Amino acid sequence: MNIKDQIIELANKYSLKKKALDSIDKVMDACIEADKEVGIDFLDGQDRSELIYEFGRYEFQINKYGSCRIVTKINIYSKKLYGVNYDIPVGYYEEWTDLTGKHLDEFLIFDWSPLGE
Repeated sequence: MNIKDQIIELANKYSLKKKALDSIDKVMDACIEADKEVGIDFLDGQDRSELIYEFGRYEFQINKYGSCRIVTKINIYSKKLYGVNYDIPVGYYEEWTDLTGKHLDEFLIFDWSPLGE
């Protein structure tokens, strides 16, 4: 079995895509609440209901110490910039897991500049 198939097998075994997609809203809720407490609008005035989540890719990473992880990346689009042959992401969510499917870390990043606002 080649490396690609082994990574896909691990991703399927631990439902990494589903876990990442299921986690986005919880992470976004926490980010919105934390930023609200300090007077920051996490979504920068954008409407959350306009967001679309779509699986982007799996990445297999090995750091300089030999530790391995699988990164599941979910692209985030705005309905304002999404359509046939037109899909510019406004952000992404990454969930990092080890090779046993254990959660290591997560990141939610937005860049609203493609919206021109």
